Amino acid sequence: MTTLGERLRELRNRQDWTLRDVAARTGVSIGHQSDMERDTVKPSIDVLERMADAYGLTLSDLLCGVRVTGPVKLDYSI
Repeated sequence: MTTLGERLRELRNRQDWTLRDVAARTGVSIGHQSDMERDTVKPSIDVLERMADAYGLTLSDLLCGVRVTGPVKLDYSI
């Protein structure tokens, strides 16, 4: 079973995003993201909701560790 931090890092890497990219999409600082990916902090529900939204997941999917089997490239075009 993977940790939340491992899931966050995997999602970010599959998007080919940097911590800076995620910060721009979520408003979560680079330092806080790094701490979350290393499992050294317990993020608030608000932060987790913003992270889930950025990756197109529900909060439940993010927390329960839905297995990502392929690229999660998101298309934001209208």
